[in-house]
Amino acid sequence: MTKKQFRFPDGVFFTGHRPPDLGGWDEDNDIARQVKRWLYASIVRAIEKGKRTFITGMATGVDIWAAEAVLALKGTYHDLRLVCACPYMSQPDRWARFNKARWRRLMEEADEFHVISDDPPEGANGSEFARRLNGRNHWMVNSAPVGIGVMRSDKASGGTRNCLSYAKRKQCPVLVYDPVTKEEIWENRT
Repeated sequence: MTKKQFRFPDGVFFTGHRPPDLGGWDEDNDIARQVKRWLYASIVRAIEKGKRTFITGMATGVDIWAAEAVLALKGTYHDLRLVCACPYMSQPDRWARFNKARWRRLMEEADEFHVISDDPPEGANGSEFARRLNGRNHWMVNSAPVGIGVMRSDKASGGTRNCLSYAKRKQCPVLVYDPVTKEEIWENRT
């Protein structure tokens, strides 16, 4: 059997919820702080296991927080690489100014960025946006051998669930933290 070739063999992708599912848009809350601490610690564990490339999908919440943690850790681990997988360039257009500025800063500070698809057409419906976001998720899962995710156990659907389902189909292990139960598990680990 041929071993799968990854774009980033030392890579880790991130997936997780947006702020409304993690305590709200004001990140000064217990859930957001807890998730950020867990992300930071999980990234350090991945680094200690030889991972050096970290891929963010550039969405608000977990993606942005994880990218910011990677950039903070670059001060200690100088060989880290941050890769931004942007689903489409207009991704932040409907966001608050603060999050647009974070997105731009991450794109500027990243070692690489990849735009996965064209912008949705004018007047596109939600399924057009979801298709592009899922395409970004597939690109990330196909690019790295392992993932780090934040998934609430009480959420049965959504982009994070779709990403984890795709990772399962691809037999890609993902370390998942549940902020509801405060437990972490490996999904798809053989």
